[in-house]
Amino acid sequence: MCGIAGSVSKKKKNNQKNQIKKMLLKMRHRGPDDLNISSSSNFCGGYVRLAINDLEKGNQPFHSLNKEIIVYYNGEIYNYKEIKKFLILKGHKFSTNCDGEILPHLYQEMGDEFFKYIEGMFSISLWDNDKKKLILARDYVGEKPLYYTENKKFGLIYASEIKSIAFNSKTDLKLNKQGLWDIPTFLWIPEPATIYNSVKSLLPGQFLVFKNSKIKLKKYEFNEKFIQKKFLFSKKNMKKFLDNIISSRSLSDAKIGTFLSSGIDSSIVTKILSKKKKIKTYTVSFPKIRDIYDNDIGVDEYPDAKKFANKFKINNTKIKLSSKDMLKEFIYISKKSDQPHAISSAIGISIVSKRAKKDGVKVLISGDGADEIFGGYRWYSYLDTIIKLRNNKKKNNGLSITLQSKNINEKKIIEKLSSYNTQNLMQSLHYYGTEAEKKSIFNEKFYKQKKSSCRYFYKKKISTLDIINHDRKFYLTNEMLNKFDRHTMLNSVEGRSPFTSPYIKKIITKYSFKELVKKENLKHILKNIYNKEIGNEVINRKKHGFNFPIDYCLKNSWKKILEQTFNNRSCLIKKKIINVNSIIQIRKMLDDPEKNHGHTILSFIAIKFWLDNNPWKL
Repeated sequence: MCGIAGSVSKKKKNNQKNQIKKMLLKMRHRGPDDLNISSSSNFCGGYVRLAINDLEKGNQPFHSLNKEIIVYYNGEIYNYKEIKKFLILKGHKFSTNCDGEILPHLYQEMGDEFFKYIEGMFSISLWDNDKKKLILARDYVGEKPLYYTENKKFGLIYASEIKSIAFNSKTDLKLNKQGLWDIPTFLWIPEPATIYNSVKSLLPGQFLVFKNSKIKLKKYEFNEKFIQKKFLFSKKNMKKFLDNIISSRSLSDAKIGTFLSSGIDSSIVTKILSKKKKIKTYTVSFPKIRDIYDNDIGVDEYPDAKKFANKFKINNTKIKLSSKDMLKEFIYISKKSDQPHAISSAIGISIVSKRAKKDGVKVLISGDGADEIFGGYRWYSYLDTIIKLRNNKKKNNGLSITLQSKNINEKKIIEKLSSYNTQNLMQSLHYYGTEAEKKSIFNEKFYKQKKSSCRYFYKKKISTLDIINHDRKFYLTNEMLNKFDRHTMLNSVEGRSPFTSPYIKKIITKYSFKELVKKENLKHILKNIYNKEIGNEVINRKKHGFNFPIDYCLKNSWKKILEQTFNNRSCLIKKKIINVNSIIQIRKMLDDPEKNHGHTILSFIAIKFWLDNNPWKL
């Protein structure tokens, strides 16, 4: 919906209006429809708007009646009508139909944690001029981003994008070397860290209070006080509960569309939304390409997606892509991204968003998050066996086989993974470059004293549900939601993920692992309640993700960027980030008959293109 930015100075006056304008213009893609800046005392803030609701009257900021409270926000409040009814009964007056107008009034009634009642996605900036207090808040699941930096002499600076903060002259641009070290393992830098040491991310379900030149960070829990009674959760009414949440994501006065793969999640979302509104759907097509993890499955989702769309008379657009198209888009997003990442599935999101924008669509809705919330990843089907076996085995510290390994049958994977210590088990299931692999590429002086990327994983004895909960907390936000927001908004389109509703995230903890994955049947809950809605053909289709053959492309049509990244003219070698002869190791990895290393290598390519196109210092 928007991008927000602002600052609070330690002096009585804030002279940053020109700086804030530059910060906002840096993320104009997040809001091409309006730009506004306000200042009051030592606060200066603003926003850029992507107009979706109340197109004519929904401009910001939102004020309290006495104008002493100033709110800028990015996101959508799906239960705003219920909150608005409550506020009207309390005597509050409203002049628009925009969801965000409730925010200063809700703050007046509920205090600092007013946002815990919001069923939606958001990043909020609220300045209380009477109390000289700034509140920054991020939604419970982490759909919308919010970053900040503290300059000890000046004060606090914040924005929806890291690049905007970097554009402020008060920001220290020293690179976070530990963050760079982590990228080849995860493909991204885990929050709250960012590419710059001085810039931090608010975490999901976290808010910041800046008062008297001091920062206080606090966590909050979602509260369902303003959910209609008929839509309150119970296990018996799960379908009605989910239908309502999915339908609520159609809140828009602008055109909406969906990402339609051939899978369960996007099919459910598309089918439910198509009952309420006429929508456009988009499917990426990769003819003749096989899944790197299962050669029996083709990557091309279009034939099955088209069949589904035709069955229910839904408009569907095919977007045919080649490896050259993918490379071009990857370079583009690597240059434009807030910080380096190597998430190959982000390429498809960006390309679809571009096409949707061309069609006049401002909102794209996806099935993202269902795998983490409802238990959908393929390795979840043998987690129970792994956990039972490892309880009776002596754990080793090796990492010889991971889910990136080639030509390994399920029995051998289970046997090997059950022998790993907890941290290595968790890395082997979901992630990429190992500590040893990274040391063979990074310059020794660069990685000296760096902490292991495995520090983000449990050391304790774990259960199957511990692993899923870690994915919900760590992987869902850092990868799935970050890539979705950044690469839709990069093209001035808002992305929405119904399955990551704060209410769903809260209630899903009531389900055991065996209810989520029943006799190795992934996403049992969704399959059970939606089989009639979307049909058994979709329900029973073999699962696969966006598994593009990166290794193959790097050896063939993407070979040129490999040379650009690892030759002696590359900034990575000039600045002694990687070894001079690292190309030798890279070629060995690409020729490895036992493991796919494509995403690990792609991480260094992403880092190189980002460093070439953004401000930083070592």
